[in-house]
Amino acid sequence: MSEFDPTTPINALPSRQAGDIIAGRYRLTAWLGRGGMGEVWRAHDPQLARDVAVKVVSPAAFDTAGRARLLREARIAASLNHPHIVAVHDAGEDGVQPYLVMELVLGENLRERPPRTTEGAVVVAKQVLDALAHAHAHGVVHRDLKPENLLATGPVETPRIKLSDLGVARASASGSETAQGTILGTANYLSPEQALGGEIDGRADLYALGVLLYELIAGRLPFTGSDALAVISQHLHSPPSPPRAFRPDLSPALERFVLRLLAKAPEQRFATAAEAAKELERICTLPAVEANAEPATTLLDQLVRGRMVGRASEFERLREVWRSALAGRAQLALVSGEPGVGKTRFARELIVAARVDGAAVLMGGCYEFEATTPYLPFVEALSAWARGRSAESMRSGLGDAAEELARLVPEINARLGPYPPISSLAPHEERLRLFDAFARFLRALAAARGLVVMLDDVQWADTGTLGLLRYLLRQLGDSRVLMLAAYREVELDRAHPLAAALVEWNRERIATRIALGRLGRADTDALLATLMGQESVTADFGEVIHRETEGNPFFIEEVVKSLIDQGEIYREGGEWQRRAVHELAIPQSVKAAIGRRLDKLSRECIETLHVAAVLGKTFAFADLAASSERSEDALLDALDEAATAQLMVARENETFAFTHDKIREVLYEEQNPVRRRRSHQRIGEAIEAREPSRVEDLAFHFMHSGDLERAYQWTTAAAERAQHVFALDEAAQYGERARECAEALNDPARLLVALRALAMAHSLRGDTPTTLRTCEEALKLCTTATERGRINAIAGEACVRVGRAEGEAYLAAANRELDPATQPFELAIVKGNIARIHHYRMEHRRAIALLHEALATPGIENAPWVKFAIVPFLAGSHQHLCEFEESMRWAQLCVDAGREARLPGFEASGHEFMAEDLNSIGRFREGLEHAHADLRIGERTGSLDREAWGGWCVMWSLSQLGDLVEAIGYGERAYQLAAEIGESRLTCILSLNHAWMLWERNREPEAEALLRDGAERARQLGHGLTLAVVALARAQLELRKGNGEAAYAAAIESIEVRRGTENLVSMDQCQATASMAATLCGRFDMAEQHANVALELSNRLGLIFGLGLSHLAFGLLAATRAQFDQAISAYDQALAAFEPHGIRIEAARVRGARSRALEAAGRSAEAAAERERAMALFDACGVTREAAELRAGAGEH
Repeated sequence: MSEFDPTTPINALPSRQAGDIIAGRYRLTAWLGRGGMGEVWRAHDPQLARDVAVKVVSPAAFDTAGRARLLREARIAASLNHPHIVAVHDAGEDGVQPYLVMELVLGENLRERPPRTTEGAVVVAKQVLDALAHAHAHGVVHRDLKPENLLATGPVETPRIKLSDLGVARASASGSETAQGTILGTANYLSPEQALGGEIDGRADLYALGVLLYELIAGRLPFTGSDALAVISQHLHSPPSPPRAFRPDLSPALERFVLRLLAKAPEQRFATAAEAAKELERICTLPAVEANAEPATTLLDQLVRGRMVGRASEFERLREVWRSALAGRAQLALVSGEPGVGKTRFARELIVAARVDGAAVLMGGCYEFEATTPYLPFVEALSAWARGRSAESMRSGLGDAAEELARLVPEINARLGPYPPISSLAPHEERLRLFDAFARFLRALAAARGLVVMLDDVQWADTGTLGLLRYLLRQLGDSRVLMLAAYREVELDRAHPLAAALVEWNRERIATRIALGRLGRADTDALLATLMGQESVTADFGEVIHRETEGNPFFIEEVVKSLIDQGEIYREGGEWQRRAVHELAIPQSVKAAIGRRLDKLSRECIETLHVAAVLGKTFAFADLAASSERSEDALLDALDEAATAQLMVARENETFAFTHDKIREVLYEEQNPVRRRRSHQRIGEAIEAREPSRVEDLAFHFMHSGDLERAYQWTTAAAERAQHVFALDEAAQYGERARECAEALNDPARLLVALRALAMAHSLRGDTPTTLRTCEEALKLCTTATERGRINAIAGEACVRVGRAEGEAYLAAANRELDPATQPFELAIVKGNIARIHHYRMEHRRAIALLHEALATPGIENAPWVKFAIVPFLAGSHQHLCEFEESMRWAQLCVDAGREARLPGFEASGHEFMAEDLNSIGRFREGLEHAHADLRIGERTGSLDREAWGGWCVMWSLSQLGDLVEAIGYGERAYQLAAEIGESRLTCILSLNHAWMLWERNREPEAEALLRDGAERARQLGHGLTLAVVALARAQLELRKGNGEAAYAAAIESIEVRRGTENLVSMDQCQATASMAATLCGRFDMAEQHANVALELSNRLGLIFGLGLSHLAFGLLAATRAQFDQAISAYDQALAAFEPHGIRIEAARVRGARSRALEAAGRSAEAAAERERAMALFDACGVTREAAELRAGAGEH
């Protein structure tokens, strides 16, 4: 038998016709029909002298594994012997085509001749359940139960049913199709677990039977839509309208039976077909029950909910974003709109599509009027993911990120731990390590089939959440991840942290914003018709609803529900009816509509909902029960009443949620403030007794209850928790609340504790002015030296970080006051910070000694956060002694250790010093590699200081390698960042470095402004080292402008600032610049002295860039003295230093000077050629000013 090729086009297969013989045995006699997998023929089997049905299957529907599975499933089906199952007699292959030989049933399928009565539907259901019970008992699940697969013979209302195609659906799912999340079964009859590609058992068939039975009884499907995805979305999320809405005479018991079959979760259905059959038989023995008039609120259940109306173009845009994410380009989709416009519902439709694609989905939200838990939506998402998994599955999914993520989700530690305490690091390093662990987890989760992370209501997000989101977007750039965030733009103002994030994401072009507006008139009509299960609504009704609601979908639904509650919309004769439009009392606002509906509830229900509203949008029943004086049964009755009114919905794990934020908002705000405070107090006390680990909830409730003692206790604990997970803004916010409580309690000791924690939080946030103000307040309350030492250490480090001079006094005090015996690590960090001050004073040997002294602190190996705060500055101190090999040794240690320990900030600092070292000796190409590595880490981790320093190093390398335009771009970004974070030293350096590049690009006014800015900043800062660097940059710019005296004065200033110090960095360039400036001023002897010093330093220290500048200085001096041959020789030596290392701009300057020397020596042809080379180089580098000057000079010759 030949192997078939599954890629063969169907139209290339041999066509069958009457008279053909299948497998040498079955003669085709009449064509019966075509299905999704092939054709069905009536045939004759001469061996057994009987007619049979033969399904000739298209091989294009199967791969090799699928063909084998088809034959295996057919053999299993052949073993079934049941009066309500179509018997399978034979299976095999005829040439390239598989075939099945089945019992011939001379009847029609149930689609063609359905029963018209409830009794007939029950007759069908009993037989199908009997058949399914037999099949399931033999391990066969149908998977594609639908009317087309039920063959009926006999009377229409009492048919004999035969179930066909058992097992064929399973066989038709090839391995590749399953891997891509292909859906099996017709979408209308598809169980939720099938849609999501989950594990399937017989309960999936029971769900399909529920759809079928609903359809037969109600005369309509429970869920319909314009496409399969819309239907699947309803299978997953929407409750079906009760069948009695369309069949009022239906028995309530039979309705409950159908709805149980349609339960979303398999465990909520009947366990087996046999159990369902038994229950159906019991129902049939009950006496006939007339439909009773239902309470008005039950009419709400008869609304058709869950279908998305409109939004087709917006949804296609979102699908396109998801497709881009699946292609391996992480995306951020921002769904915006006013409250009630349907953002969450819209996002849910994409989540359904992603699940159908086989993607993983994580979901979390942010909430108003609730405790601020750091990273809340991510914690929610991770907690939900963990809850649904075994310990082994959780361990496999989390991988090496488990230990870090256990900080955020205690359940991980409880089930996989306990984990030992993580080694303490610098807080920003700890934060990055935590963020990196989350990124690794998401990347692994997305690897197979993609990942959607849904973050709802991010207008209420804490800054920690937004910081983590920024990090993930940068880190997951090549992962199959879609971050889907919904927010209300009406809640944002310019000061809102999300507003700043939106500007950043827009600038970086990493977000797609999809704005959802209100519905137009046509879509309003469509929504009303959908809600009422009708084809359309009258024009006057649609017009008045649209006018009053302005097309807000939530408002539309609430108005309809309010009118139903008021009896103004009602059901009559199985149809929706209403009063005349002019008689309808339509609420004038969303709150009014909700208020009207609340008025219909019992007093007990309203009081319960008031407590629930104080608990939160989503709450645990245990919290409600513990906070209420009512019995659990009474509370459950109240929640059932609210659920019937569609104000509340039950969730998993005995939790409940309001169906919309606005409902909760109305219930919360309408309460008397005194009653609301008492509710907060009772809730706080209940949580405190049951779950004291919920510190954020306790802080929130006791703050709002006015219990200052407990509010102080729990806001302090919440601040510590936030700092523990590096949510620094949240730590500062909780710290402020603790401070307010301590002040109100008039308790100095508590106030000092709060202020110290608050100062640390502000320092870690990089808010130096606020840190210092807080420290000064705290120092007034200190009563011991160790207390003062701690506060002074915080203030001193904050100052040193940004170069503020007052840091020295704070650190000197801390060094005196801290106790070496009890505070060794704090003292080590103080020494490290004092060393930085010595470094800035150019007392580098003293700095190195202090740093080594700090590194010798006993036990420092177990306190890596201390070690990592010291080591990078050893690289810096050796660098400024021009001990570049030693500096690079320490810098490489930072890179290697940081990479090994997954500490990106530590690694980045090593790259920064490597870049500076390599640039200082003229190896700019290698320096650029490390500069880019530094910058990439900053961008990936969201570290602004790393971005700024990395950007400066990139700018430095590029400017010397001759890419001036790109260098300016990096310089501008770095300058903005440095100014933004208050990094005064870097701002000074950048302003001067940036100025000469702008000047070269003929942007003189901007260059002059930066020049003045840098000089003023350096003067205010007062650091000798910064003053020296700024003076050198000013000298080089003045030299290029031809201002010899100004250039010489600035160069001498840079030299003099460092005279008597140990600092040698850039001294070779200072001396060479002074030499060229002196030549320009006619001070030839001074020029020669400076050039000799520059040459000696460059040779001794191995400084390539300084060596080239020294020879250039000698050349200029010789040319000015008319010693042209000597000048040309010096220029050649300069080129030998610059050109092999790609230092193009300086090489162009040398060639320009060399052309002038050649011209003066009478070698005009060589001069012209050299001039052309210089101009070409300047042009290539983007140096427009000097290129123009050369051209002007060429015109004179």
